[in-house]
Amino acid sequence: MTARQEILPTLDPIAFAGALLLAPLLVAALFFWVLLVPVFAVPFGAVPYLVFGTPVLLWIVTRYPLNLGTFAMGGFLAYVLFILCFAIWQFAQPDRNREMLELYALFGIPFSAAWCAAFARIYRSFHQPVTRSPGQSGQASERTKS
Repeated sequence: MTARQEILPTLDPIAFAGALLLAPLLVAALFFWVLLVPVFAVPFGAVPYLVFGTPVLLWIVTRYPLNLGTFAMGGFLAYVLFILCFAIWQFAQPDRNREMLELYALFGIPFSAAWCAAFARIYRSFHQPVTRSPGQSGQASERTKS
């Protein structure tokens, strides 16, 4: 196993799917007392989170350590990309609805960072590291190199 593989996690699809689905629900459950805003954020933010957040999370989970700040920044950037795409789509419409764009931008940005940070925390707890089979050892791989 290389040093990079020891530092960075491998993709665990079960842990990824579980963390992806549970992260918004966990944030909503922890902060529902704030005028029920997180509860309403789940249905409004589900599509941007899944469409824009999933590819970013897939990319981050295999390239960076499971750090909450890194994942929060990735979620923030994915949501900014969604806001830009949504704004372009809104400006192409003849009847522009600026309120919806403002609503998504105002409430979505903090929740995107919180959801992706919660994803990292849940993924870290669900992730099962890849272990070597009993027959493998570091000495065997050294012999094959020479």
